[in-house]
Amino acid sequence: SVEKPGAALWTYFTNETCRPTANPADACTLGYYGIYVIMATSQEHIKAGIDFARRNNIRLIVRNTGHDFIGRSTGYGSLIINTHSFKSVMWLDSYTGPGSYRGTAVTIGAGVQGGEILAQGHALCPPLVVVTGECATVGIAGGFIQGGGHGPWTTLKGMSVDNVLAFDVITAAGDYLAVNAQQNADLFWALKGGGPASFAVILSVTMKTFPDLASSGATLYVNGTTLWVDGLDVFHKWSNHFVDNGLYVYYEMMPFTLRARPFVGIGKTMAELQEMLQPFLDELTARGVPFEFAIKSYPTFFDLYHDLFEAENA
Repeated sequence: SVEKPGAALWTYFTNETCRPTANPADACTLGYYGIYVIMATSQEHIKAGIDFARRNNIRLIVRNTGHDFIGRSTGYGSLIINTHSFKSVMWLDSYTGPGSYRGTAVTIGAGVQGGEILAQGHALCPPLVVVTGECATVGIAGGFIQGGGHGPWTTLKGMSVDNVLAFDVITAAGDYLAVNAQQNADLFWALKGGGPASFAVILSVTMKTFPDLASSGATLYVNGTTLWVDGLDVFHKWSNHFVDNGLYVYYEMMPFTLRARPFVGIGKTMAELQEMLQPFLDELTARGVPFEFAIKSYPTFFDLYHDLFEAENA
């Protein structure tokens, strides 16, 4: 659950020292989890944690929200600062900060998750979107952005970090800084893809926003056949074609299964999406690969997102 202060998505990286078993006498130790967690609800809480860790030479982990597949949101013997409670959102009709951009923007607190900001943007008139991740529970301002951040809008608008205009942060020295292309510019560029929790604790991020668009989506399943590897080969052959035509595809491959759910055509009609995918589907058919395919149009990307992207636990 995203409300757990120290839980990990994949417990493998905690060294699996407390696995649930039928034997109540089995060992259960802390393993590689952090020892203490600060559930920060204010900037002062974060600063106090940073200052304490610095003075006492303690390993410090910044835990945003959502998930990390390789365990960087916990660490042996560490003090963890959890920023999940920073849920402030401020929509800007016109960005007035440094640089030439004067379009719409939004300032997002460190704990705001992708699904939350998409829902708030959808409620606006007209609806707006932000470049978020595929998973609705991913925190936008944390390791997602600091590692680049990709999602359904990336093919059209770039990585999430490409759309960052400014950060508000606390440094390892405990200083509050406004960070943008003119103020603390070196830190600005370091935070824009230089790796999570490496340079400062992010309090909020200001990003460009974009009008939502009518969209189309499709799903494809290749399942239970010895020809699934052929299907995977065809899929990879056409992957550049998908991206070159402005599509986003989220897919999974497992033994005897290829699942592409979904193909996303933002701003595209169902006929346009069908035309882009037809050569790929024709080659699957020509090679005898059995598949199930479905396609649908939506009034907005938000509607597509909630219909075709499956909910995931964090």
